[in-house]
Amino acid sequence: MNDVERWIDLEGEEPPVIRELLDAARGVPGMTPERADRVDRSIRAAIAAQRRAWERKKRRGRWAVRGVLLAAALAGMATFAFRGAPGPPIAGAPSVAALNEIPAPATTPLRAGPAPPAPDPSAPDAAPASRPQQSAETP
Repeated sequence: MNDVERWIDLEGEEPPVIRELLDAARGVPGMTPERADRVDRSIRAAIAAQRRAWERKKRRGRWAVRGVLLAAALAGMATFAFRGAPGPPIAGAPSVAALNEIPAPATTPLRAGPAPPAPDPSAPDAAPASRPQQSAETP
């Protein structure tokens, strides 16, 4: 076992090689106020630079999301714009012009089923026009 190993195991004095290193480490003077200010400014500058880099990265990410949303919106608009465009003619199918010439129905039923009977204005016990008359057939 040599001197360094004995010193590591706390069994002996520090060897001269290690004593020189420890004396040099113990003899370091404290920081001057100017040096402390310089270190403080450099640390704050490094933190500010890191924050600026993070902000740039966030901005790039936001623009990427905006670009994707814009592309999706344009693709959707293009899909709906060309959806109504006529395609190639199909053999045996009527043309768009022929379909446009078909007359619309004269009346459109508003409800399903037969129309209720019209009230008789000459009857003395006729219900007012705002209330429909109920027939005995309906439950």
